[in-house]
Amino acid sequence: MRMDWLSGVIDYGIIGLLLILSVTVVAVALDRLVFYRSVKVADFADIKSLDMTGLALALKATAIGLVVAMVAVVVYNTLLRKVKVLMLQWEIAHG
Repeated sequence: MRMDWLSGVIDYGIIGLLLILSVTVVAVALDRLVFYRSVKVADFADIKSLDMTGLALALKATAIGLVVAMVAVVVYNTLLRKVKVLMLQWEIAHG
């Protein structure tokens, strides 16, 4: 029972990390929204330069979102497995 505090710190640390990553994704999405509203089509000489500007920025935002999703899935599966192990240990001890 001496490690209970460490378990709590890890649990809340993971939740905090996911929260920070989620806030980052929302911030990037809002930044892109503001950016796209400020784009003036007349400022671009050709369609290719306009297309690469939009695509590169959208891909960065998508990549951040995928990282958040992957981290969330890994953490969820890890925690779910730990819960199942603890429940099995309880059943063995009390069954």
